[in-house]
Amino acid sequence: MTPPRPASQDTCNTEVMRAELYTTQQQLKQLEQERDTLSRELAAIHRSRSWRLTRPMRQAGDQARRLRTLLKRPASSSPLVLTTPAQATRSQPEAPIDVIVPVYKGLEETQACLESVWRSTPTQPYRLVVINDASPEPEVSEWLREAAAEHDDMLLLENPENLGFVGTVNRGMALSPNADVVLLNSDAEVANDWLDRLTRAAYQENKYPAGTVTPFSNNATICSYPRFCEDNELPPGYDLPRLDRLFAEVNAGQTVDIPTGIGFCMYIRRDCLDAIGLFDEAHFGKGYGEENDFCMRALKSGWRNVHALDVFAWHKGSVSFGASNNERMAKALRVLHELHPDFDTHVHRFIARDPAREARRIVDMSRIRRDSRPLVLFVSHQRGGGVDLHCRELAHHFAAEAQFLSLKPAREHFVSLSLLDNAEGFETWFRLPDEQSQLLSALQALGVQMVHFHHTLGHDDWVTQLPALLDVPQVVTLHDYYALCRSITLTDAEGRYREPPVETSAQATSASDTDQVTREWRARHRDWLSRSCHIIAPSQDTAERFRKYYPDLAIQAVSPLDNLAASQRPPVMAARENGDPLRIAVLGALSKEKGADLLEDVAKAAQGADTPLHFRLFGYAYRNLSTGSTLSVTGPYEQDQLAELLTAWSPHVVWFPSQCPETYSYTLSVCLALGLPVVSTDLGAIPERIGGRPYSWVLPYDTTPDAWCDWFTRLAESTPEPNVASRPVAESADAFYRRAYLPAFRQRDASVPLPSPGSLRLQDPLHEHSSARARQTLVDVLYRLRQSAFLQPIVKLIPTRLQRRVKTLLLRESG
Repeated sequence: MTPPRPASQDTCNTEVMRAELYTTQQQLKQLEQERDTLSRELAAIHRSRSWRLTRPMRQAGDQARRLRTLLKRPASSSPLVLTTPAQATRSQPEAPIDVIVPVYKGLEETQACLESVWRSTPTQPYRLVVINDASPEPEVSEWLREAAAEHDDMLLLENPENLGFVGTVNRGMALSPNADVVLLNSDAEVANDWLDRLTRAAYQENKYPAGTVTPFSNNATICSYPRFCEDNELPPGYDLPRLDRLFAEVNAGQTVDIPTGIGFCMYIRRDCLDAIGLFDEAHFGKGYGEENDFCMRALKSGWRNVHALDVFAWHKGSVSFGASNNERMAKALRVLHELHPDFDTHVHRFIARDPAREARRIVDMSRIRRDSRPLVLFVSHQRGGGVDLHCRELAHHFAAEAQFLSLKPAREHFVSLSLLDNAEGFETWFRLPDEQSQLLSALQALGVQMVHFHHTLGHDDWVTQLPALLDVPQVVTLHDYYALCRSITLTDAEGRYREPPVETSAQATSASDTDQVTREWRARHRDWLSRSCHIIAPSQDTAERFRKYYPDLAIQAVSPLDNLAASQRPPVMAARENGDPLRIAVLGALSKEKGADLLEDVAKAAQGADTPLHFRLFGYAYRNLSTGSTLSVTGPYEQDQLAELLTAWSPHVVWFPSQCPETYSYTLSVCLALGLPVVSTDLGAIPERIGGRPYSWVLPYDTTPDAWCDWFTRLAESTPEPNVASRPVAESADAFYRRAYLPAFRQRDASVPLPSPGSLRLQDPLHEHSSARARQTLVDVLYRLRQSAFLQPIVKLIPTRLQRRVKTLLLRESG
């Protein structure tokens, strides 16, 4: 026993501590005074004019420093590292495997789960252990008792009170001292010889034995298919047995190591259980995170967690034990991180490596190849907008009749090939021209039967030869005027409409160098277009413009698939209360060609004339516009938000100030569906689409800002008569595609073997090239600088075409 210290020593220690405390308090007071002084000085600097003027340079410097850090950061690509191998005590199961199904809620899901086990066909002996965790649903308990009476291989246990997932499965795992176990959620389903394949994966020869095995599933985070780390549905045309058979065929015997098993369907070897122990009920209560903890303990003891790439199981998710409680989840994660601080690091490294990617892609390619639907390749650009929306709507509308691949340019001379379906995960990249033969072989093997060009901007010229190389028909949709001249909008360097003249032989003789470039451009595109079985323009106006330059080509006007345009309301002008300004909406991402400068000038004219007008840009412009009492800007919005935003503001009229001929306009479709009055310039497809419509007007595209201001002022006072005559409209898309497009497919060649996933580039090449990341970051910096008020006067002096060219060069896009 330690003797007590003398009181005098305690007193001495107390005095010392008081002195130290006093000194520390004085030092803290001095530091606080210095902090306040520095804060005042810093605030004065931030208020200074020089600080405001140099903000763009500082932001650029910050971006550059972040870029240097990004480029120097080592990639976390190393696989999971084990230390001393675990001592496996067996080379195969020594007893029938216990398939443990804990049940709490969900009669239909529980029935489907157990019936799938009974329908499955494993040769491996097993015992089905079902544990009723005091279900609050009497029908569940009743059905389980009836099922146990009918099935000799089912052992039913009933908890007298609710133990939760951890306690319930621990009870099941403790039943047999020799049996391996499979934990199977009651909302999961299995098929075929699933248990045989899991068992083989568990006992594959390896220096480090497998402790746990998890199959693929639609809903299993890092083991999910078709989209990695997402919840999925089964692919169209596949039930569970068919998809599982495909996995078993194309990925036979393959496994990869994973940082943690997924508890919905997890095989655990008995010798691993003996070495590691059961789930940690003390730390994880009634559930969440317990399998992650178990797998981390196994990993640190020399056992591997294995992903069986040749097994697929269905998982509904959040049924048996209810949707996870947020508070419980947060608490479990805190405990997990306290016990295993390196858990997130292991998971993030695994996600970055994604070693199961090849297994998913070979299943993707096999599904595409075996699908009875024809396969269409869409060739498009990477700039989104209406072109991308049109492609996705086509693919969605005709999903029952065809499959659709998308080929788009990527950076560093790469192109990406993907399935045009948000529910799919297939994507691979090819570097052109070096990998032209690989791309061609992949398209042949997948069975492309038609190439549909939507845009070639950013692509190498070689891509226009794909239909001939594949020996399939081609279709071209003219979404803009790129096939007439490099200016896709038919505007000059100032963003003003300048349609190029139709060239005569005399003009050709005296043509300038610029004219010669344009002539060669059109000759090349005429030759390419002439090889098409269909050339589609989205409006009559667009078709007529192209026919002037290519009179020998059959150009068809076919309106895009557009559900909004098909559901138009009769237009009504909102009532204007006394004193309220006329509310004028302008929509979208406005470039100079789309009328951004005109909008700003008209708003300024309205403010100067003190007129009752207010313009609101729903979206943004290519530069910061001068806003005031007559102009406001909402900023970017999602496409599906526009109708709600317009309804909330209730504009009296929507204005389309475009200085170039639109070929269609999806934003107009929103206005037609809402029944809003519309006024537009007299260019392009918009006058065609609003022809004969009440509360619809057009003015000449070169109307001056003051004249526009006067017109809107008159509209605020009285409603003028509509001045847009009805015009011929394009053929409906559904009618055209069913009549002429779908029957044009070429027979698929099934003799070409699929490429091996190892021969394909399955990761975005942007992550592989630091120079590409640097250029992309520089483009992002330039975008931010362009938005700064300080640089706006300079930005306005730089032609939009030159700005686009700088972006194209930085990103190394073609065209």
